[in-house]
Amino acid sequence: MSAPLSIEEQIAQLNQAKALAVQDASFYPQIVSGLLPLVKSPDVALKRWCSSFFIDAFTSFSLEKDKKKSLAIECVDEVLTLLNDTDYVIQKNAITIAANLYGFAMMAVAENDSLVDKWNTLTKIKATVLRLWESEHFGVEAECIKFAQQVIIVQSFVNRDPRLADNGSSNEFSLSSVRSDHPLIHPSLEAESQGLLDRILSVFQDSKVNAKVITATFYAVSALMKVRPGTISKCLKAILSFDITQKSVHGKTIKEQEVEFKIIKKALKIFLQHVLKSSMAPKYNPQIEGYLSSLSRASDSSLKRQPESQLNREDTKRIKTAPNPMPVDTSTAVPPGPYSYASLYSLLDKTDPLLQFDTETLPLDMALNITLAGIASVNPQLLQNSIDIVKARYDNFLNSSATKNVPTALSEAQLSSTSYNPSSSGDINPEYSSSNITSSIARTAASTNPAVVEDEYPSEEEFDHDLSSGSFMLPPPSKLSDSDKIKAVKDVVDRMSSNDKAITDLTALPAGTINAKKGIDRIAITEWSRDTWVTLVCRLVSQGLADPVLDNDKTENDSSTSDSSNLVETMRSNIREKLFAYVMANFRERLDIIIEWLNEEWFGEFVQNKSKSVNTKSEKVVEVTDHFPSKESVYFQYTTRLLADISPFLTKADRPQFLRLLSDLPELNGEIVHNLKRLCLDPLRSDLGMGSLFYLVKFRPPVKEECLDLLQEIYAENIDLRSRPATSMLKAYRPQFLESLEASSVEPKPEQ
Repeated sequence: MSAPLSIEEQIAQLNQAKALAVQDASFYPQIVSGLLPLVKSPDVALKRWCSSFFIDAFTSFSLEKDKKKSLAIECVDEVLTLLNDTDYVIQKNAITIAANLYGFAMMAVAENDSLVDKWNTLTKIKATVLRLWESEHFGVEAECIKFAQQVIIVQSFVNRDPRLADNGSSNEFSLSSVRSDHPLIHPSLEAESQGLLDRILSVFQDSKVNAKVITATFYAVSALMKVRPGTISKCLKAILSFDITQKSVHGKTIKEQEVEFKIIKKALKIFLQHVLKSSMAPKYNPQIEGYLSSLSRASDSSLKRQPESQLNREDTKRIKTAPNPMPVDTSTAVPPGPYSYASLYSLLDKTDPLLQFDTETLPLDMALNITLAGIASVNPQLLQNSIDIVKARYDNFLNSSATKNVPTALSEAQLSSTSYNPSSSGDINPEYSSSNITSSIARTAASTNPAVVEDEYPSEEEFDHDLSSGSFMLPPPSKLSDSDKIKAVKDVVDRMSSNDKAITDLTALPAGTINAKKGIDRIAITEWSRDTWVTLVCRLVSQGLADPVLDNDKTENDSSTSDSSNLVETMRSNIREKLFAYVMANFRERLDIIIEWLNEEWFGEFVQNKSKSVNTKSEKVVEVTDHFPSKESVYFQYTTRLLADISPFLTKADRPQFLRLLSDLPELNGEIVHNLKRLCLDPLRSDLGMGSLFYLVKFRPPVKEECLDLLQEIYAENIDLRSRPATSMLKAYRPQFLESLEASSVEPKPEQ
């Protein structure tokens, strides 16, 4: 008699059977039947293995639907036994099994109403799972949500097309598949499913939320909305009414609460974006987009936290105290001894080691960054109090210097420093500007000890500025090369087109812009907006960088004028290419920019052509017209190029925008009209092309003949495009063409 196998040996043999079933799914029913007695084994490891294998059997795609139905009826008693186990892993696996076999068991009961015992066991399984929903173990709770989702799917009615025959290949089951007089399965089960749905969604109404439970709920609701569209409205209403900032988030510490907040926020965003992308509920799209917008602005600072007494004090951050609005040194008295800038502006304690630090050792860029960061983060009240203290010190210094001589210790570098311009700020009195302080202290020092001034201070000729007035003359800047100018212009346009916040947030304009809106000579820009830079660039490239008009005293061969014209032309080309790429990136939304740009180009060329004609050297009168050669025109060049580039992307839906573009262009020529031929010959967009020709014939008289020529050419070469509108148009404007075309079509062919 052989010794009984140990648990490890039994599991090893079971793994071999599992590998066989994975290769051939037909072995699952046989192996599951052999494992059913092991469910009552006292060993936890064996029961865990059996429950895990049952999950594999019911989730296998290779196992037929009929075999899963028979297995479901065969296993319901054992599943109830596993649910009553005390081990959390076994409970979790048992709930997963129940969720997967519930639909198949309902199918079997619906087909055979004599399975009363199995139906009662299935009802007990449902009651047991709902009781375990309140478990403290999250894995068990998450599987209960999954089970409730499957119960809602099974116990609900579905509007199914009766013309679609059920070939048995679908695993989906609903109350619509049950006959109305079934003795066990009643229609009232749908009310139970609605109650379970309310219980799933109740997590969004709780005062305290858990990120893990919220995420599990989103997974269940997402699949439920896809399979049962009737639940979409209730689910979305519950989710869109969820305000995380008004909830207490699960977590023992502030850090844990912040992490939970971010997880819930991300889960909400992913779920609602999935709803928008899949078009589940189009009527809720505006509400979802508004919710996402408010969600993006929500931060964990607005989170409703738990009371401090309930938090773990070991990980809480130090409570921030209110900043002191007064500096360390608030003394305004004039100290004895030499008086310097350091004595005037220093607000640190006399024992502070920072007073011994030489700031001249810092690199210039580092010093600028430190200064800007300090200005940006300074407390306004502290700054105002510090300024008041410095003002009081200076007043005391002036009062004391009037009664007695106060020696100073100003260095050469201090006097040669650039003075602050008080006119750039309206908050600081010019009386306290650095220039006045410099001159006053210098005069006091000169009256006290003239030798100090002669030894330490350079002369006015050496520094080229007047100490008494505080003026300072900067050296003239070096001239930029042509390449530097081109690069500077390109950088400016790049910064503008990037829509930087520093540009788009500007609201202030010089005085007089309000009245500038009135009259025919009003300016183009009276307020800053998102695309204000476009107006600036269009004016710059069409008029600001226009070719210089030659004076009568200069010859056309002047080399300096030629070099200047080449430089200007290079700048204009770079700006135009940048502007062209910008509008082509999204030409539908930037149609206004296209029209504005091309109109500015046309007007700039018109003004330039008129100026050249007036300033011509010939004494005879030159007639100035509104037209200029198309080959030399930048306007016609970019108009033709732009229409050619956007034509492949036009659809029938773009008809209003395209007609508006053609109507708002200041001038058209034959080449632009001829480019419409490709639209007319395209089978999918012929209506757009022919409609554009009809519009131009009626409303753009200067190109009327060119449009009729093109229409006549298309009409003669393409029989498919001889529509009634085209025939009516030609009959009204070109009747001779129709008569000749009709005569040639009825003319008898010569005999062979």
